Amino acid sequence: MNNQKEAQQKQPKPLPKVPKVKPWEQQDNESPKHYQYFQEYMNIPIPTRSIKKVQENLQEQGKKLTHVYLRQVSSDNQWQQRVRAYDSHMGKVMLTSKESNIREMNDDHFNVGKECIDSLRDDLNDPELNNVPIDKRAYVKQALIRGMEGAVRIQRLALGESTSNTKQVNEGINNLMMVLTDSKKQLQKQNKKDVIDIEGEVIQSEN
Repeated sequence: MNNQKEAQQKQPKPLPKVPKVKPWEQQDNESPKHYQYFQEYMNIPIPTRSIKKVQENLQEQGKKLTHVYLRQVSSDNQWQQRVRAYDSHMGKVMLTSKESNIREMNDDHFNVGKECIDSLRDDLNDPELNNVPIDKRAYVKQALIRGMEGAVRIQRLALGESTSNTKQVNEGINNLMMVLTDSKKQLQKQNKKDVIDIEGEVIQSEN
């Protein structure tokens, strides 16, 4: 038993794993100068990326290098393979960033919709609404209900739900609008003067 423990103690500890050098990073056998040339190549937008463009950019920096020389450096250091790996990596980074921004935006829109719905619900249930003149009350209620409809759509879109699937919501809104329309008709019968309907139009009452 003791011999087994001693054997285990004598075994060398595994060396810590050295992080693998990524293709777009400086390679072990790549000089700083050559890596600078690769960075120049890597940072050129894909549509215009070429050895010739690298040569032109370096020439603007006062470095006169031949196209043949740069092509050889590119071949020796596998620029094409490494830049493809870099482009793929950046594509994933951009996608992850976009997804994160979309999630953040949707959360923000959902919260905005919720705040609007809560606020409009409070306004509809506010006893002070009964103090609004009767000829304007229906119009105010309609405006609040339409605002509620817009807030519901914002929430549904934020959750990835189609606004075309709001059948129950729309039915509820339509029912409320019918109640308001009936109220308007009753108001027209009661008043002998001109009244303002819920759409803001002037309706001439019958004499």
